[in-house]
Amino acid sequence: MTVPASEAPFIEPYAKAGNPNGLKSKGNTALAVKRAMAHLGFLPWEPERWDSQWNEALNDAVAEWKAKRGLVPAGSSDGSWGKTAHDMMRGTWYGADHKEAFDGESQRLLKEEKRAYDEAHKPPPSSGSWEKHLTAFCEQAIGEPWDYSQNRAIDVTVDPNADSVDSDCSGSVIQAFHYANRKSGQNVPDPSKYGYAGWGNTWDDEDGHPKVTNGQYKVGDLAHYDGHVCLCYHPGNADTADWFSFGSEPPSKRKLYYRTDFKFVVRPPRSPSPDTYETTFERLTRSLQIWKLQRLVLFWKNGKRRGDPASDPYYVHADRG
Repeated sequence: MTVPASEAPFIEPYAKAGNPNGLKSKGNTALAVKRAMAHLGFLPWEPERWDSQWNEALNDAVAEWKAKRGLVPAGSSDGSWGKTAHDMMRGTWYGADHKEAFDGESQRLLKEEKRAYDEAHKPPPSSGSWEKHLTAFCEQAIGEPWDYSQNRAIDVTVDPNADSVDSDCSGSVIQAFHYANRKSGQNVPDPSKYGYAGWGNTWDDEDGHPKVTNGQYKVGDLAHYDGHVCLCYHPGNADTADWFSFGSEPPSKRKLYYRTDFKFVVRPPRSPSPDTYETTFERLTRSLQIWKLQRLVLFWKNGKRRGDPASDPYYVHADRG
């Protein structure tokens, strides 16, 4: 049985002081791992002498344990601590009665550090609702002299009425979401699932997001067509909701059924919980840490991948995004 992540959370990577990557070297995780290493026989049991420093002795003990578990080559001096090692330790036991290596005190220390970490990394106070700022982005961008471009990665930090904005339909969705995050202080996930790195296209905005089937559309919903996506910026039904489109210059206001190739509307999540919107394939490749391979497969599957399709046979003023 594995200790749940909620009871022994991973906070951030650790390594001994002076490590070249600037990883944390002092904190509760060091104490928790010392207890685990001592339970497993890689350190002497002397809790009265332990401090919260990731010292040389702990580094050597972790390196030896990682080598035995196949995480590093035999003889490696890599005693750093990351999520893979942490998750493996959550499922590690010792003794004839199979006690958890991350014992009750280790779990308490880790949860205490997690609370402090979360408190220190809280987003800034909201300066207004996310929806209000996303609507403002779209209203300001409509009619602006943006340049249509499928190049990736896009600049996600643009302002809607800047002198020069390069984008396409899915790029503008990512830019609008990022703008609303910056202005509101919220942390709504990248609808293309690249963490606002500037990648993604129409199919990424579509894959895995729950569909809206009740005919009532909210700000932030995405309307999908054949190779094109629009962003809802005024809520309502099929007749009253307004949709932002940048498939042709300049960005424009549309209604839901303005094209004959309408497919469906999806609603990307508003909180960073990947399990709520990832497909089974995405969850598997993420868990196996081969998400780059996942994206290559999807790129091949969906055709032209730097941006979105460059032409549209369904509309006179071709929406190219």
